[in-house]
Amino acid sequence: MFRAVKTLSTAARVLVSNDLKPIVKSIRYSSSDAEWTYRSVKTKIPKGNIIKSEAIMAVMWYWILFHVWYDFGHLVGHFEYPDPSKWTDKELGIPPLTED
Repeated sequence: MFRAVKTLSTAARVLVSNDLKPIVKSIRYSSSDAEWTYRSVKTKIPKGNIIKSEAIMAVMWYWILFHVWYDFGHLVGHFEYPDPSKWTDKELGIPPLTED
């Protein structure tokens, strides 16, 4: 019983006190070259990794756009497109006209 009263009095003292410090403290710098993070570790990425990743992305986009431009048949198929003017009403599902 004494332990519970002591715990409650400590909790009340913490809640009432004005000198509470925030659990998460974030500082925003106004200079443009400063990094700002929130709940994460501030890491510096090596310049070599950035250059390698940009080169890989450039090669990937070159490959995609090259094959879209020169091998467009892979996307749309290798067949001749049908001429819609040669389709009959029956093929289109249009019922025949009746004279009434």
